[in-house]
Amino acid sequence: MDGTTIAKNPEDWPVVPNLLDYEAASAAFTWEAARKELDGLPGGRGLNIAHEAVDRHAAGDRRDHLAIRWLGKRGEVRDLTYGDLRAFSNRFANVLAGFGIGKGDRVFLLTGRIPELYVGVLGPSRPAASPARCSAPSGRSRSASGWPWGRAGCW
Repeated sequence: MDGTTIAKNPEDWPVVPNLLDYEAASAAFTWEAARKELDGLPGGRGLNIAHEAVDRHAAGDRRDHLAIRWLGKRGEVRDLTYGDLRAFSNRFANVLAGFGIGKGDRVFLLTGRIPELYVGVLGPSRPAASPARCSAPSGRSRSASGWPWGRAGCW
Protein backbone atom coordinates (compact mmCIF):
# COMPACT_ATOMS: atom_id res chain seq x y z
CA MET A 1 0.00 0.00 0.00
CA ASP A 2 1.41 3.38 -0.96
CA GLY A 3 -0.22 5.39 1.86
CA THR A 4 -2.63 7.25 -0.41
CA THR A 5 -5.62 8.64 1.44
CA ILE A 6 -8.97 7.42 0.18
CA ALA A 7 -11.32 10.37 -0.14
CA LYS A 8 -15.05 9.80 0.22
CA ASN A 9 -17.77 12.35 -0.34
CA PRO A 10 -20.07 12.57 2.73
CA GLU A 11 -22.95 13.59 0.49
CA ASP A 12 -22.85 10.10 -1.08
CA TRP A 13 -23.18 8.25 2.25
CA PRO A 14 -26.58 6.65 2.89
CA VAL A 15 -26.23 7.29 6.64
CA VAL A 16 -24.26 10.18 8.11
CA PRO A 17 -21.84 8.98 10.82
CA ASN A 18 -22.23 10.21 14.39
CA LEU A 19 -18.71 11.62 14.32
CA LEU A 20 -17.75 13.32 11.08
CA ASP A 21 -14.70 15.22 12.33
CA TYR A 22 -12.83 13.71 15.27
CA GLU A 23 -10.34 16.58 15.56
CA ALA A 24 -13.10 19.20 15.75
CA ALA A 25 -15.10 17.12 18.25
CA SER A 26 -12.01 16.53 20.38
CA ALA A 27 -11.11 20.23 20.41
CA ALA A 28 -14.67 21.24 21.37
CA PHE A 29 -15.09 18.54 24.05
CA THR A 30 -15.74 19.55 27.64
CA TRP A 31 -16.80 17.38 30.56
CA GLU A 32 -19.44 19.97 31.43
CA ALA A 33 -21.12 19.60 28.03
CA ALA A 34 -20.84 15.79 28.19
CA ARG A 35 -22.49 15.75 31.63
CA LYS A 36 -25.44 17.75 30.29
CA GLU A 37 -26.17 14.99 27.77
CA LEU A 38 -26.62 12.42 30.55
CA ASP A 39 -29.83 11.97 32.52
CA GLY A 40 -28.32 10.76 35.78
CA LEU A 41 -30.16 8.46 38.13
CA PRO A 42 -33.58 9.49 39.39
CA GLY A 43 -33.37 11.67 42.48
CA GLY A 44 -29.89 12.91 41.58
CA ARG A 45 -28.27 9.72 42.94
CA GLY A 46 -25.36 9.86 40.48
CA LEU A 47 -24.59 8.13 37.19
CA ASN A 48 -25.07 4.52 36.16
CA ILE A 49 -24.13 3.09 32.76
CA ALA A 50 -27.14 0.74 32.67
CA HIS A 51 -29.47 3.68 33.15
CA GLU A 52 -27.72 5.89 30.59
CA ALA A 53 -27.30 3.20 27.93
CA VAL A 54 -30.59 1.33 28.33
CA ASP A 55 -33.14 2.37 30.94
CA ARG A 56 -33.70 5.95 29.81
CA HIS A 57 -34.45 4.64 26.31
CA ALA A 58 -36.50 1.64 27.48
CA ALA A 59 -38.67 3.90 29.61
CA GLY A 60 -39.67 6.04 26.63
CA ASP A 61 -40.49 5.90 22.95
CA ARG A 62 -37.42 3.78 22.15
CA ARG A 63 -38.52 0.78 24.26
CA ASP A 64 -39.22 -1.34 21.17
CA HIS A 65 -36.42 0.10 19.02
CA LEU A 66 -33.50 -2.09 18.06
CA ALA A 67 -30.60 -1.68 20.49
CA ILE A 68 -28.39 -4.59 19.38
CA ARG A 69 -28.42 -6.71 16.25
CA TRP A 70 -26.11 -9.67 16.70
CA LEU A 71 -24.90 -11.56 13.63
CA GLY A 72 -23.55 -15.01 14.43
CA LYS A 73 -20.78 -16.87 12.68
CA ARG A 74 -23.25 -19.34 11.20
CA GLY A 75 -25.68 -16.72 9.91
CA GLU A 76 -27.81 -16.45 13.06
CA VAL A 77 -29.44 -13.10 13.75
CA ARG A 78 -30.62 -12.01 17.20
CA ASP A 79 -32.24 -8.66 17.79
CA LEU A 80 -32.55 -7.07 21.21
CA THR A 81 -34.63 -3.96 21.84
CA TYR A 82 -33.97 -1.50 24.65
CA GLY A 83 -36.87 -3.14 26.48
CA ASP A 84 -35.28 -6.58 26.04
CA LEU A 85 -31.93 -5.33 27.32
CA ARG A 86 -33.55 -3.77 30.37
CA ALA A 87 -35.50 -6.96 31.18
CA PHE A 88 -32.51 -9.30 30.69
CA SER A 89 -30.02 -7.11 32.54
CA ASN A 90 -32.48 -6.62 35.42
CA ARG A 91 -32.90 -10.39 35.62
CA PHE A 92 -29.13 -10.86 35.76
CA ALA A 93 -28.82 -8.12 38.40
CA ASN A 94 -31.41 -9.96 40.51
CA VAL A 95 -29.47 -13.21 40.18
CA LEU A 96 -26.30 -11.43 41.31
CA ALA A 97 -28.14 -9.85 44.24
CA GLY A 98 -29.31 -13.34 45.21
CA PHE A 99 -25.64 -14.33 45.48
CA GLY A 100 -24.95 -11.29 47.65
CA ILE A 101 -23.15 -9.35 44.91
CA GLY A 102 -23.54 -5.62 45.37
CA LYS A 103 -21.91 -2.22 45.36
CA GLY A 104 -18.14 -2.39 45.03
CA ASP A 105 -17.98 -6.09 44.13
CA ARG A 106 -16.31 -7.25 40.94
CA VAL A 107 -17.99 -9.57 38.47
CA PHE A 108 -15.86 -11.09 35.72
CA LEU A 109 -17.36 -12.49 32.54
CA LEU A 110 -15.82 -15.21 30.41
CA THR A 111 -17.78 -15.13 27.18
CA GLY A 112 -17.45 -14.47 23.52
CA ARG A 113 -19.07 -11.57 21.73
CA ILE A 114 -22.63 -12.77 22.07
CA PRO A 115 -25.67 -10.77 23.22
CA GLU A 116 -25.30 -12.15 26.73
CA LEU A 117 -21.97 -10.30 27.02
CA TYR A 118 -23.83 -6.99 26.96
CA VAL A 119 -26.42 -8.23 29.44
CA GLY A 120 -23.53 -9.46 31.59
CA VAL A 121 -21.92 -6.02 31.60
CA LEU A 122 -25.15 -4.12 32.25
CA GLY A 123 -26.48 -6.44 34.98
CA PRO A 124 -23.67 -5.93 37.52
CA SER A 125 -23.74 -2.19 36.86
CA ARG A 126 -27.23 -1.95 38.32
CA PRO A 127 -26.19 -2.55 41.95
CA ALA A 128 -22.95 -0.61 41.24
CA ALA A 129 -20.76 -3.69 41.02
CA SER A 130 -17.89 -3.53 38.52
CA PRO A 131 -18.22 -5.76 35.45
CA ALA A 132 -15.10 -6.88 33.62
CA ARG A 133 -14.50 -9.21 30.71
CA CYS A 134 -11.79 -11.81 31.08
CA SER A 135 -10.37 -14.32 28.67
CA ALA A 136 -8.55 -17.59 28.82
CA PRO A 137 -5.63 -17.20 26.39
CA SER A 138 -4.32 -20.41 24.88
CA GLY A 139 -7.11 -22.31 26.60
CA ARG A 140 -5.65 -21.69 30.06
CA SER A 141 -7.60 -19.98 32.79
CA ARG A 142 -5.89 -16.89 34.17
CA SER A 143 -7.01 -17.92 37.65
CA ALA A 144 -4.22 -20.50 37.61
CA SER A 145 -1.77 -17.60 37.48
CA GLY A 146 -3.18 -16.09 40.67
CA TRP A 147 -4.98 -13.15 39.06
CA PRO A 148 -7.43 -11.77 41.67
CA TRP A 149 -10.88 -12.69 40.41
CA GLY A 150 -13.90 -10.80 41.68
CA ARG A 151 -16.00 -12.24 44.46
CA ALA A 152 -18.43 -13.65 41.89
CA GLY A 153 -15.69 -15.43 40.00
CA CYS A 154 -15.11 -15.53 36.28
CA TRP A 155 -18.10 -16.79 34.34
